[in-house]
Amino acid sequence: FANVQQTGDGNEAILRQEGMDNGRDLGSEILQSGDDNTASLIEIGDDNNAAIDQTGDLNSASLSQTQDNNTAAIEQAGDENTATLDQDGDANTAAITQSVDSNRSAADIDQTGNGNTATITQTADDNSAFVDQDGTNNRAVVAQEADDNTAAISQSGDDNEADVKQTATDNAATVTQTGDDNEADVEQTESDNAASVSQTGNENSANVEQTETSNTADITQNGAENRARITQIDTGNEALVRQGTSGNADENTATVRQSGADNRALIEQGMGGTAKKNEARILQSDDDNSATIRQGIGGTARRNEATANQSGQDNGTTITQGLLGDAKD
Repeated sequence: FANVQQTGDGNEAILRQEGMDNGRDLGSEILQSGDDNTASLIEIGDDNNAAIDQTGDLNSASLSQTQDNNTAAIEQAGDENTATLDQDGDANTAAITQSVDSNRSAADIDQTGNGNTATITQTADDNSAFVDQDGTNNRAVVAQEADDNTAAISQSGDDNEADVKQTATDNAATVTQTGDDNEADVEQTESDNAASVSQTGNENSANVEQTETSNTADITQNGAENRARITQIDTGNEALVRQGTSGNADENTATVRQSGADNRALIEQGMGGTAKKNEARILQSDDDNSATIRQGIGGTARRNEATANQSGQDNGTTITQGLLGDAKD
């Protein structure tokens, strides 16, 4: 067990531990209160527990753990904070929390191994959060409630889950997953939000919900049995779903629901190969909306279903199935 406490300006702390069961019960921690502090905590070994707590302005924290069954947490309260957390091993848990008075903060979590869990919570303006995980059974949750936030989650492996929730204006969220059985859920509320979800593998699921005007949602999925849903409420929104962009698209489902005027929706399934048993639905309510569905363009389209339901005036619908290949029921 090791504990470092600093109070005042211009402090620096470095704590390094090697071996097993360091701070497993009590924890190894660095506590700093004041401005211009810098903390670095390094643990090498199994079953370690580390924490960094900073209160004040212009703080910087870096935590690194290597090997298995480690837990780490960084908490910052103040302006212009930066937190970096790096873990290597199985069954790791990491959490970064930046409180309501932590403006212009940045958080970064990097994990390698199986069974990892990463959580970043930011409540302030101008925050940025980045999570990168490599392995199976990973889960990353980023929650931001303020203006001008940016969140990016990248996962590689099986059984991954990613949740991004932003409640404010001018937010941007990007989720990239590679592997089987991935799930991505992005929820944004307020104006000028942008969400992009890219998944590669089978049985992926993506859901994007946006409220207010001028939002953009983009979901790209490759493989079979994928599920994509985009819900947008208000005017001037754009929704794009691509399934099977680089090959065949079989048994995929895509649904776009837009409520408001002057919205645009596009669903593409199997643009470079065979498109079989896919379902595409676009539901739009209000005036001046546009709906486009393309299935099996440049290949074979068989037993696909395409539905566009529009209520209002001056709406446009285009449905194309198997334009350059075969189109069969």
